Amino acid sequence: MTAQTPVQRLFLEWQAAAGAADAAPRDISDEDLAALTDRAEALADDILDLPSEGPLDFACKLVAYTFDGEHDISDGAKGHLLWAEARQYVP
Repeated sequence: MTAQTPVQRLFLEWQAAAGAADAAPRDISDEDLAALTDRAEALADDILDLPSEGPLDFACKLVAYTFDGEHDISDGAKGHLLWAEARQYVP
């Protein structure tokens, strides 16, 4: 994806952070793994705070906030924001 919108640019940062957490060696300390995961979670939250400029931005938000579908939308404190935005795209 060629990042053009603020959401898409931050999504690319989230992808890198989530990828780093996923690729962490098995012998990584709990503290170091938590730091990697915390970074990805913070970016996912930050993405939700940005206005979407279209459906692709919404999709980026959904993927980041659910960690590529690994978590339910309602697992996070800002899940209601995703639901509110989703409702804007349906009649």
